[in-house]
Amino acid sequence: YAALPEIEQVTRSQQENISVLAEKLRISQRPIIVCATETVRQQTPALAADVALLLQAAGKQAGLFYLMPGANAFAAGLLSDETASVETLIEDIEKGSIQGLILVESNPFWKFPDRQRLEKALERLELMVVMDYMNSEAAQKAHIFLPTATLYESGGVYTNQEARAQVAQPAYRGGIPIALTGGGDHPPRIYGTGIPGNEPAAAWQLLAYLIDDGQQPAAKDLRAGIWNWLAETESGFKDLGAIEEIPDDGVRRANS
Repeated sequence: YAALPEIEQVTRSQQENISVLAEKLRISQRPIIVCATETVRQQTPALAADVALLLQAAGKQAGLFYLMPGANAFAAGLLSDETASVETLIEDIEKGSIQGLILVESNPFWKFPDRQRLEKALERLELMVVMDYMNSEAAQKAHIFLPTATLYESGGVYTNQEARAQVAQPAYRGGIPIALTGGGDHPPRIYGTGIPGNEPAAAWQLLAYLIDDGQQPAAKDLRAGIWNWLAETESGFKDLGAIEEIPDDGVRRANS
């Protein structure tokens, strides 16, 4: 509680607001603490959890609901390394521990506050590969850029704020418009299932291609393998079953 402000630092209006809030919490039976995670101070999420625990200790059926910073942030949090961050990554690059970097649909320029330091660190890399479907600043600085397919083209699984895993099926397959491929003339009369310009694959497919030394596994087998890995890595997903069996409304993660 060292982060809590001293009473002298709280204005009269703040004291009045706190008093009103305290009274409402006192008479409530099932209070829910809703807390942001992106536009707040670093200690705020932990303080929100402490408030929920204190309310439970007082006999309230209190709950806590965090607002995640973006789509699928819940799943990213479950699978992320708790000690890893952009800060530690940059430190390792500056020390020379990291000489090559692969950025997968990630743009460190988006949120890292010290742009100059970030630019200098990336310039030290011998190789930076960027996989993305956005023309981000990181993509522009890449030694090698590999375009990826969007979620609407490749499909995927998202876990929402309720810890519910839902499947997003591919909606379309992108390509180069006929107006460009035809050069203003009649469209090609060659029939086939391929679409010019549809080479970009899902990021997970490109990663598997690199890991397997250029061997291209079948997309169906690869997707099933990733799904099995997810169930083994995060115990909450072990009971989801096969990806083809997930209903449209999704399946809620166990123990959530």
